Amino acid sequence: MKSPSDLQSTTAHPSRRTADLSDASLPEADLRGADLFPARLTGADLLGADFSEATLENADLSETTLSIESVPDRTFSGVTLSNASFDGEDLSEVDFYLSQYAPQYW
Repeated sequence: MKSPSDLQSTTAHPSRRTADLSDASLPEADLRGADLFPARLTGADLLGADFSEATLENADLSETTLSIESVPDRTFSGVTLSNASFDGEDLSEVDFYLSQYAPQYW
């Protein structure tokens, strides 16, 4: 299982290689301003992680657990969210434009 310390070695570079943070344990991680285009976070625990001003475009958040409050602009445009868990969240104001999703808990 990956931890926040793994972020330095898997950061997406200007060449746009895919950062692989699959199955990472990142609850309440500070990901403010992170460039996660295009990152693979499949199965990661992101509950309470702060994505303020982060680039999530084309990120794969399939099978993740996260909260809407962690994405201040409430935009998941172009993000893959298959089986992501937003259990108990109010998604009425969320932008899922061009997202791919098959919700597990919404």
